[in-house]
Amino acid sequence: MRDIYTISPHVLVGDGSVLTLPTDDDDRLGIAVFQSKGLAEELAPDGFRPAYCGPEELEKLAEDMHIWLVALVQGGLQGRVFTVDMFTALLQMGEEQ
Repeated sequence: MRDIYTISPHVLVGDGSVLTLPTDDDDRLGIAVFQSKGLAEELAPDGFRPAYCGPEELEKLAEDMHIWLVALVQGGLQGRVFTVDMFTALLQMGEEQ
């Protein structure tokens, strides 16, 4: 049986910047996307606040930042790294269901 997760994607923004995280891919940074607003609020460093980031916004953000990886932060700081294209496709599939 396949687990289905609800993701309300949020990024942390502050002072004109977006929180990024290191990834396993050649020391590249990934945009930190949190599974929910509550988790983003809980883990936000000082000066950062959560902002909803849907598929279109995420694609634009990644393009503007020249970043092609997303680090999905879930409960307990567990996470997975996706390419932006793959992650936005998964988000769009979830919105259609």
